[in-house]
Amino acid sequence: MTGKKVVQVPGIYTRREVEYSEIDAVNQSTLKAMAKSPLHYKSGLTSQKKQTNPMRLGSLTHTALLEPDWLELEYALWAPRDPKTGELKKDDFKGNDYLAFLTAATLEGRTVIKQRDLDGALRIAEAIHANQLAMRYLREMRAEPILVWRDEATGIVCKARLDGVSRSVPDVLVELKTAVDVAPWAFESAFAKRMYHMQTAFYSDGWKACTGRDLHGGKCIAVENTEPHDVIVYDLAEVTDVGRETYRELLGKVADCRKSGLWLGQSPTQELTLRLPKWLDPEDDNPLEDLGLEYESERV
Repeated sequence: MTGKKVVQVPGIYTRREVEYSEIDAVNQSTLKAMAKSPLHYKSGLTSQKKQTNPMRLGSLTHTALLEPDWLELEYALWAPRDPKTGELKKDDFKGNDYLAFLTAATLEGRTVIKQRDLDGALRIAEAIHANQLAMRYLREMRAEPILVWRDEATGIVCKARLDGVSRSVPDVLVELKTAVDVAPWAFESAFAKRMYHMQTAFYSDGWKACTGRDLHGGKCIAVENTEPHDVIVYDLAEVTDVGRETYRELLGKVADCRKSGLWLGQSPTQELTLRLPKWLDPEDDNPLEDLGLEYESERV
């Protein structure tokens, strides 16, 4: 514990006031696992999710763009220099010097990053600052508010940490997403796969529960995580209602499982028939092969 208070009292808090991970409440990240099964949801409450490189870059970019004052508080820059030339050395994570640096940073509660990680995050932030549409919402905003509320239908305490709520265009939810490709054909698929529509609705309803005010829509600022860091601003109005239906169904399942004490897997009472995928059927023509096209899933 860090000395910050742990709360279950509905309200809006800052990162300086509370430790988000210590708040005992349902959040949208763990709730997504209920879409697979109650068993997976329950397991996700105790298992730690491994951070991938894109996830780390996304988190660093969030801080660099939305809360730059937190960069030195949250991150420790590992950028060793040659003692003779003063030039930046190859910043591999190894060696006794690095281990000592890592130990000190860990004791301070900071995450170690490389110079190229910081440079990449700053370039992404710069690209967003150069986009007039994005800055319309980011120019003035309440960054990283932490919401705690009790869901009226189920009585379940919920929590959320938003990227931000715009003040320059009042009460507009703002979400920042980094992606390999922000073009609609790629980003829309990745957005749906990661159930971000559910996240948008969950955040919107949490805001209303805490403030009594509706959010006037939501905007997703999507930015490429590699150069040239193209930026597209997406309006979230059409996806929010679908997301609300999704999260309400999943939250209801959590309430039912808590009441029954049963956290079952995907098919606890019925055998399933195993079928081979269609691509294995030699008589099933694949038009993509004839065109020489290959599909690679996009990561957000």
